[in-house]
Amino acid sequence: MVVLRQQYKSYKGKKIRISINISYEDIINSETLDYIYKSLQNNPGEAKLIDFEILESELIDDYEAVKNLYIISKNLVADMG
Repeated sequence: MVVLRQQYKSYKGKKIRISINISYEDIINSETLDYIYKSLQNNPGEAKLIDFEILESELIDDYEAVKNLYIISKNLVADMG
């Protein structure tokens, strides 16, 4: 989550599209999901410029958790890849 916060802060306020790599561990961590949700909700103009990419090397055991991130990101305009 530290990397996620650093990356988000470094691009906050800049009007450029960014991709944020997110691990399965991040997806199943409720604190991380809460941070993502609040960050996107509080910054709707920036939310549309963020793409979340799930790391391909990750073994996903709980697809419901991935679905939750997808729902959060789509409801707040961010994209997921």
